[in-house]
Amino acid sequence: MPSEASGIVKNLLKEARLIPLPLSRLPEAGYPNKGEVDVDLNIAVWIGELGRGNQRSVVACINGRPLFSTARLVYGELRNDKYVMLWDSPLFNVLHGNIYFLDVNGDNSKEIIVESSTYGNKQYPILVIFDKSGREITRQKQCDTKDSADGNFGADNGVCAIYGTDIAFSDNEENPKDIRVSGWYGDRSNHIFKLSNGLYATGSPVTGGFDPSAAQKSPDPAELNEQGIKLMHSKNFAGAEVKFQQASLLSGDKNPEYANNVGFALYKDEKYDLAVSWFKRPSLI
Repeated sequence: MPSEASGIVKNLLKEARLIPLPLSRLPEAGYPNKGEVDVDLNIAVWIGELGRGNQRSVVACINGRPLFSTARLVYGELRNDKYVMLWDSPLFNVLHGNIYFLDVNGDNSKEIIVESSTYGNKQYPILVIFDKSGREITRQKQCDTKDSADGNFGADNGVCAIYGTDIAFSDNEENPKDIRVSGWYGDRSNHIFKLSNGLYATGSPVTGGFDPSAAQKSPDPAELNEQGIKLMHSKNFAGAEVKFQQASLLSGDKNPEYANNVGFALYKDEKYDLAVSWFKRPSLI
């Protein structure tokens, strides 16, 4: 993580809304002192340029359990080397989650893309997109949050995501990009979502299936793993760690090779405690 991350996280925790946290049941009066509890809290931070302007963007994701939980995005900027928080998002799932940046509306500024899954016996892909101002441009009028990771958010404090049996961006030569949704949960039909007044809205059902060659698919875990291996060869251990983690998350943490590679990248980066936690993951046993 960048050297600025430690100070950013301290300010972020003071200003941003946290997520609902599952509290462990501990013996006696507290852990380790009275009134204290033990919680899992993960904060990932990205720093970079998302588009126009001279300010560096800071995108953070706060979530609980490593494999699935409720999460929240926090967006800020570095202004004169000082972190300024600007907005935090509604709650969303991070089951099999992936976060990346892509200009989908043609405004020359990258939007924040969150791909994840519903939680339950049957899992379906979810797509949520926020622009730099914090607007949830995929927010649907028909909102169903019953499959949230912990069952602890609704339409009033959570996202209203697009989800179906398959979701992909159309490979438009020019923006804005369309979103192709197979088996949309609204009516179980196929739909092409298009931007209308800045928001993605479903059109009429599409007859037949979609041509797979006409869609931009999500990143492939095996390809991300190969990118991580190349970064390891160039001794960019921090960059390799990110690629391996993305590969592991996209595979549902079911491929022990990817988790092992995360641990090895962390070990080479001298982050020994974190490396051990990845080597001990259940998928490796």
